[in-house]
Amino acid sequence: KLKEKLAVELGECEMEIFRPGTHNGDHFEEKDLEEIAANFEKLKGELRPKLKITHREGQETLAGLASYGDVAAVFLKAIADGTKRLYAKVINVPKQVLGFIKDRRFPERSIELYPEFKLGTDEKSPKYRNELKAIALLGSEMPAVPGMEAV
Repeated sequence: KLKEKLAVELGECEMEIFRPGTHNGDHFEEKDLEEIAANFEKLKGELRPKLKITHREGQETLAGLASYGDVAAVFLKAIADGTKRLYAKVINVPKQVLGFIKDRRFPERSIELYPEFKLGTDEKSPKYRNELKAIALLGSEMPAVPGMEAV
């Protein structure tokens, strides 16, 4: 019964999450976005980026530092002017959060990246550059990379 109830209360959404530009002092080009998407595919069985609300560390809720969804896919999509942007499909989003998005209470979003991510602790463990860590929904805060379509 609980599983059925949760399935009814969760949904999914797709959103633009990143574009070429300067993010926290680092310049990103289309090839960097391709790398982020490729790394997500390589590591999606090992690393599970989450949807969260704001970048703030103290996101206390009844559930502690809750996840508000799971990033299921990261991909590039060309927009009207032909440039490519990075998009994500997020699943297991609570209906209440989807309602907040629909009501434009969180019109912006910002990503968090691991500049260098090492899978495992062995010396020979592979390292990945620009691995997606999380997507933060932003209300009154501005994203580091402006100019994306509203969530």
